[in-house]
Amino acid sequence: MIVIDGWSDGKKHANVGGDRKCRFYCNCLARLGEMKIRKIFPLETNLFVQQPTPAPHSPSLTRQEKQRGQIVVVTGVKLNPTETGIELILQTPTGEAELLQPNNVSSGNNFIVEIPNTQLQLPNSKPFRQANPIEGISEVTVTNIDANTIRVTVTGETAQPQVELFDSDQGLIFGFTPTQQEIVSIDRVQLNQTETGFEIILLTPTGTAQQLRVVNISEGNNFIAEIPNAQLKLPDGEPFRSENPIEGVSEVTVTNQNENTVRVIVVGEEKQPTVELFDSEEGLIFSAVGDAPSARGEEDIELVVTGEQDGYAVPNASVGTRTNTPIRDVPQSIQVVPRQVLEDQGSVTLTDALRNVSGVTTATGVTSSIRETFFPTIRGFSSGFDNFSVDGTSRTLAFGGRFGLNNVEQIEVLKGPASVLYGSGEPGGTVNVTTEQPQRDPAYEIEGVIGNFDFYNPSIDLTGPLNADRTILYRLNLAYENSGSFTDFSNLEVLEIYPVMSFQLGENTKLTLDVTYNTASQKAPPSGLPAEGTLFPSPFGEIPRSRFIGEPDFDELETSYVSAGYRLEHRFSDDWSLNNRFLAAFAEDMGRGVFGGRQDDGRTYNRTTSIFKETTQAYTLQTDLIGQVQTGIVRHDLLFGVELSWFRLSGEGFVPEGENVYPIDIFNPVYGADIPPISEFDIPDRDDYSETNAIGVYVQNLLSIGEQVKILLGGRLDWSETSTDDNIAATSSSDNSTDFSPRIGIVYQPIEPISLYGSWSRSTLPQTGLDREGNPFVPITGEQFEVGVRAELFDDRLIANLAAYQITRQNDRVDDPVDPENFQIQIGERRSQGIEFDLSGEPFPGLRLIATYAYTDSIITEDTTANEGNRALNVPLHSGSLWAVYEIQEGDLAGLGFGAGLFIVGERPGDLENSFDLPGYTRTDAVLYYRRDNWRVQLNVNNLFDVEYFESSAAREFLNYGAPFTIRGTVSVTF
Repeated sequence: MIVIDGWSDGKKHANVGGDRKCRFYCNCLARLGEMKIRKIFPLETNLFVQQPTPAPHSPSLTRQEKQRGQIVVVTGVKLNPTETGIELILQTPTGEAELLQPNNVSSGNNFIVEIPNTQLQLPNSKPFRQANPIEGISEVTVTNIDANTIRVTVTGETAQPQVELFDSDQGLIFGFTPTQQEIVSIDRVQLNQTETGFEIILLTPTGTAQQLRVVNISEGNNFIAEIPNAQLKLPDGEPFRSENPIEGVSEVTVTNQNENTVRVIVVGEEKQPTVELFDSEEGLIFSAVGDAPSARGEEDIELVVTGEQDGYAVPNASVGTRTNTPIRDVPQSIQVVPRQVLEDQGSVTLTDALRNVSGVTTATGVTSSIRETFFPTIRGFSSGFDNFSVDGTSRTLAFGGRFGLNNVEQIEVLKGPASVLYGSGEPGGTVNVTTEQPQRDPAYEIEGVIGNFDFYNPSIDLTGPLNADRTILYRLNLAYENSGSFTDFSNLEVLEIYPVMSFQLGENTKLTLDVTYNTASQKAPPSGLPAEGTLFPSPFGEIPRSRFIGEPDFDELETSYVSAGYRLEHRFSDDWSLNNRFLAAFAEDMGRGVFGGRQDDGRTYNRTTSIFKETTQAYTLQTDLIGQVQTGIVRHDLLFGVELSWFRLSGEGFVPEGENVYPIDIFNPVYGADIPPISEFDIPDRDDYSETNAIGVYVQNLLSIGEQVKILLGGRLDWSETSTDDNIAATSSSDNSTDFSPRIGIVYQPIEPISLYGSWSRSTLPQTGLDREGNPFVPITGEQFEVGVRAELFDDRLIANLAAYQITRQNDRVDDPVDPENFQIQIGERRSQGIEFDLSGEPFPGLRLIATYAYTDSIITEDTTANEGNRALNVPLHSGSLWAVYEIQEGDLAGLGFGAGLFIVGERPGDLENSFDLPGYTRTDAVLYYRRDNWRVQLNVNNLFDVEYFESSAAREFLNYGAPFTIRGTVSVTF
């Protein structure tokens, strides 16, 4: 529990007539997804927000040392009108405003702060005084009260004004808004025992508790709070008093201080009690612990508060800069799918989650299969193995697999090239998954999901401290899935284990150890179906979407993934920190199956069998130095990094000796082909090995020029060495490449909620092999131009992004027209351009929504075949989605939520030749849930109207159906 001047940030307790909202009284420096708390003084909730403007970096003195030894001179005082009231500027030398440490001593209608280590030295040597500067405020004064203390007093006519506090290059700025006095009646006072102490409930008319304005004036052993817009009106007309409610507290009183102020006093026997403050439907709640030490009178401290994402609007992400930066400051499109969306939609795979991001479509993976790829198509380009990372570190695999979401906190998608940060990759975009981390407070969740097609998915999530001082924390996610499929005979079994431990090695050093274990096996994995008989009519009838064309007793896939690593974070100072990350990953993919193609009769598949095994080893060592430097009015957020990676891939395949053809009638299948035992699969048809070693060095500078302009500059230099061996063909090749990837962008913020941006970036993807003349292939390059506007509306509760872009991918490998059977050349080019719109957030209490639209024009611009000018495979011109959930906020039905969504995909090419199009479709999903206290019961329906549609296509013979009507029920409990 964090205590700031007698207030704390405590968690929600049991309901008292409805949900309660914790009020957090502190001075917050919001930065990079954390809250750096500088203890100054408690103010009324939502009235004190500090936007930091760091002082120039000093290598010799810390901020605390400068505070103790320096008198800051206020050389001028300005009073300016604002849209909502007035602002008072205490002008100081540049960079010294953050040294000012105001103490709140407000009383009644007067907002009063005293600022030690400060002297007022105006040109006329007089105090500052302004009468009636605005309606609702009768006087503003700034005076010296002793040799090193200034007092600021702002007198409200009927009530104490609302206050915001800012640092700026000019000095310390107070923003004042006059408050209209509305007297709230406190009709009853209730004192209840709790597990840790007791709570005082000031019962008010429903919905009025949030209007109460609370000022903390505690002193000594007494916790004292004044409520300057309330009146105590108990039935007996007497004050409330309770003696010795718990050990350590001698008395509790609630009295009328005057005609419009109520005073609450909790008297500690030896120490000031620790108090938390909550709103509830019935009233205002003070939760007290009698034996906690007082936070008042301590030295100034800085603490880091972390928490898990809640809601649909996510203002920060790390994927765009490798630091947890406000998205509105990044000149490139970034979309985030938070945990709340995954829970509301009942998402199972990454493919499910990415439906909520514009411009992202399913690649050629098969729905309901272990092969359901998590390498989607982004902005018209299929993302590759290097375009997927977990917690900022590449999870390089050589094959697609089932990636579960049980330990996922949020999913971040950076649109366009990202080689400047992540090295080689495709130009469409990069997906980064942020995982759930250990928490300081114990929490345990058990969840069970069941559904049609024999779907069962139990999971547990445990977190908390392992020692008394909470310096060692843990988190353990376990999940198991056993499910059938709409495809005949198919069954999937998945086990996921995600243990994480963190060690606070000191005030500024943290070590996190994490392990991932994921294994999956699938009997009779689904495969694609031909267009004739599904999409197009056939004289032999219709092929149902449940048809399986392999051998149920033979076809099987198994995958496993194991990784282990550490993340070391060290903060040298307020301005500089170091992040070091190592990850070792091992993956294996084994399978056997029958694969075929149709004969000329249109119904017979000539199937052949094979078994295969692929193994991957990947090692990544990554170090980032992150710093902040102030040069005049320009702040530099700097990133210096180096990344070393080693990647090994080996693959083997075998077929049986002799005849290896097992025909089947796909319109009237008869299973049970006489396939030889596995021991007879001894003829190699694949035996290859590849190895890649790479070093990347990168630098980035996010320049903030004043409050409105941000310029992002970055570059990365990669050295890579790749070798491949084909042991069957007895050939080898190797390649060394040096690639540079730059990025530049600018953000202009005319007003705080609006960001206008433009950027240019490049990507590289090294190639191996030789052309017909023996020349090594050069890297494939991608280039993007993007412009956009981002808006954070309704007090940042609703976030919108509109972007236009063009991406060109060059040096694609295409068949050599001289010898297309054996060689390739690099003249291929693809161009994708489009417009995207994303909207997410909670514009009104209880209403959560996320919406997307994408226009994607992706075509092949240069080729040696007839495909030149064709549209890209599986990429629709138009796609979009709308998902909305409403949860009832109060009354007997509070906690009841319901919602629905549409996922719309337009027509798109079914093959590279553009010989046919997959038809567009609209899928409707819905959710109904109820949560009360620590229980949640939920029902999700996907494809509510059982629309028959095609998810994707690999070619005319391999069309992949989307899942039919699917229903799943979830029960979860937390404790």
